[in-house]
Amino acid sequence: MYFDPIESGKRIKAIREAKGMTQMGFAEKLNISRSYMNKIEKGTKTASIDLLIEIAVYGGVTLDYLILGQSLAAVQVKENIRMMREALNVLEQSL
Repeated sequence: MYFDPIESGKRIKAIREAKGMTQMGFAEKLNISRSYMNKIEKGTKTASIDLLIEIAVYGGVTLDYLILGQSLAAVQVKENIRMMREALNVLEQSL
């Protein structure tokens, strides 16, 4: 597992396109130049961690997804919810 700037750039581009934004509009929202946005999407430049956080928050994705392409699978999320419910039930019964 490693950071691939080209793949990360593709994910950033997909987020931008899903929001229906141009490179210029997305760049303005992030307070960067369109040229820099283009280089990030192509993977020739990497964004700072602060910029990646902004993109992740705006795109509604995790940094894991943005940087590594990993996200929690739906099955794992459901299992986590089930386990939390069980823990809450145990806690509620002990009150």
